Amino acid sequence: MKMNTKNNYIRLKGNLADIPSFNIKIPDSEVTITSFRIGVDTYKSSGTKETDWFNINFIGKDHLHILEDLIKGSLVIVEGRVRIQNKDFEGQPKTYFDIQGKTIKHLYEDSNNELFKVHRTRDDNHRRSFSTSRNKSS
Repeated sequence: MKMNTKNNYIRLKGNLADIPSFNIKIPDSEVTITSFRIGVDTYKSSGTKETDWFNINFIGKDHLHILEDLIKGSLVIVEGRVRIQNKDFEGQPKTYFDIQGKTIKHLYEDSNNELFKVHRTRDDNHRRSFSTSRNKSS
């Protein structure tokens, strides 16, 4: 799926903070939302690491086959659009950046920092198996 990069588009590579929360129902609707947070590391010129946290939401069931295999710490690339929300937190105004997920890739990083895409397949008995392949786009 090719996304429109001229407007509201973001691509993040990070690690899951925890397992996704599945099937959050929208009131008076059959629509479900799967939510999780990812941490995206950035390094300052001084060499110190800083982690930014993003809330990710996927609407519908299109990505459940990938999302249900993710665990805390899984490396992913998420593409989607940004939603900005202003909320009050402990009496202080805060700005939150939520990501409306459109695509997700589950990645594996080896000890040489090479990225591989995780492929999931099911056999006739619905047993899961996994394989990896080099990921050209990161």
